[in-house]
Order: sequence, then structure tokens, then C-alpha cells
Amino acid sequence: MKEYFEFWKLGFQFNGVSTRSEYWIPFLINLAIISLLYLSFKMSSNETVAVIFGFITLAFVLFSLIPDLAITVRRLHDANKSGAWFFISFIPYIGEFILFVILCFPTVKIDNIYGYYNMDETQQ
Repeated sequence: MKEYFEFWKLGFQFNGVSTRSEYWIPFLINLAIISLLYLSFKMSSNETVAVIFGFITLAFVLFSLIPDLAITVRRLHDANKSGAWFFISFIPYIGEFILFVILCFPTVKIDNIYGYYNMDETQQ
């Protein structure tokens, strides 16, 4: 849960690095939240309630857009890639798969030009 709070705390920080767990835990939590909100929207029989859930879902997606982009850039930095690699996801079909593979790369601890994530600092 610490990773999810860090996700919001560092939401506008595009420099530095984020580990795989710092990326994937907030990603999965946000996916679950959006999925539950969307299901509530689709399953609502009352039109007014459906509109409210639709707006809440849209607001959450828009509110988390910049933090999602920031943590993706930091995760790319952790894999020793430029944040510009994010744009590969705009290539139809194959781009998102390539980005997914890069986001799964382990932390580059040696010669990482974007910084080094010191695991000892977080465990204190």
C-alpha cells in the first residue's frame, strides 16, 4: 500500500526512478478501481446513478492521468530508457506490447544515467 501512496505523492515528478513494484502495484490498484467504477456504471438500472458513476469514473481517469504518465516515465528511467520510449505505445498493435516488455525489465543498477534507486534508503 506504501507504493500506492507514493504514486500520488510523486504524481508530478518525472525525474528519478521507480521500481517494478512501485509501478505495478499502483497500476493494478487503479485498474481495479476503474473496473469497479465502470461496472457500477454499466450495471446501474437508474439513469441518474449511471450518469453519476460515469462522471466519477471519468474524473478518476483524468485525475490519475498525469501521475500515471509520471510513474511510467520513472519506470522507464529505472530500466535505463528515456521517457520518450512512452511514445512507442502509439504504434498500433505492437507498440503497447513493446512498452509492456520494457516496463517489466529489472532495475538497471550499474551505469543508469537517470539515477539509482537505493533499496537501503526505503527500508529504514
